Amino acid sequence: MSKELLVPEVITDKPIIPEVWDYDKSVKKVKGLLEKKENLIKETCRELKIGKNKAIEILEQKKRMIYFIQATNGSIKIGSCIDIKIRMQTLQTGSPLQLTLIGLFYEEKNFKEKEIQKQFNYCHNHGEWFSPDKNLIIFLERKKNEVK
Repeated sequence: MSKELLVPEVITDKPIIPEVWDYDKSVKKVKGLLEKKENLIKETCRELKIGKNKAIEILEQKKRMIYFIQATNGSIKIGSCIDIKIRMQTLQTGSPLQLTLIGLFYEEKNFKEKEIQKQFNYCHNHGEWFSPDKNLIIFLERKKNEVK
């Protein structure tokens, strides 16, 4: 019993040409992309409780950010990332507790993740997690007020 390789025949009476540029289709696509961007800006404003200009700045600059995330048990994670949305999703997936973003700031020359962690070493739990110490909360609130 021999097995044959079956090759389908492709017969067409139409020439194969690239798709012709469609102005209306292109306009719709651009409008759709602009709408997605506007929705992302609104979502960022709502999630981070910031203004539109600050949200645009965050979304357009891929600058490293320092985040403060609090778990329902009170613990606060101090870390850094470039894309907070992806970071939150990743952390939430691996956490049995609900996580809330309570602070997000650009990393600067005098404002670095490791320096902040070192400053609050006395309330360190494990990894990048810290007890919700009064001084840590005051620090976070002061930083929020500086940015506004």
